[in-house]
Amino acid sequence: MRRTEEGLLMLPCALGQQIQPLTQTELQYMERLIGRLPKPEADIEVTVEFFRSLGYNAPQAARFVALLERDEILRNYLNVPNIRVLTRLSSDYPERLKLLRANMPTALFCKGDISLLNSECLGVVGNRRASKYGQDIGSKFVKDIASEGITIVSGLAEGIDTVAHKSCLEVNGKTIAVLG
Repeated sequence: MRRTEEGLLMLPCALGQQIQPLTQTELQYMERLIGRLPKPEADIEVTVEFFRSLGYNAPQAARFVALLERDEILRNYLNVPNIRVLTRLSSDYPERLKLLRANMPTALFCKGDISLLNSECLGVVGNRRASKYGQDIGSKFVKDIASEGITIVSGLAEGIDTVAHKSCLEVNGKTIAVLG
């Protein structure tokens, strides 16, 4: 993971620390400010003075630097076997999520075939306490769609979400579970 991607993860994440992480609004504002800078040849040295040059006051700048100095803590969080982290800056970040612009997730923690993130998908959502009829109809619908090669996307909640994933797998379909 590139240093800029690590920084993007450290700013909005608590990481079990007492430092207040950036809100989504603060992160978006900072990204706009940094996006206006001329592209440096190498990584920018991120110091209090750097953030002050962007117009932040001293306490804000110190907070940002403290958030970015937690790289060892971040690496411990990311050191999970078979998990790949994609940030907004990653070349593999799904193009469809980029269309969400301000609302796109800062990072995706992925396990499995990440190429599915750019495949033709259908999202399935429903009641957690689905009726037998709802489960049957949902299962048939998902099996038909998944059999056509369309990836099924759902959460892992009880009810229709679970029916969607199980039904997809029963026809050897591809599925993406969205958590959090």
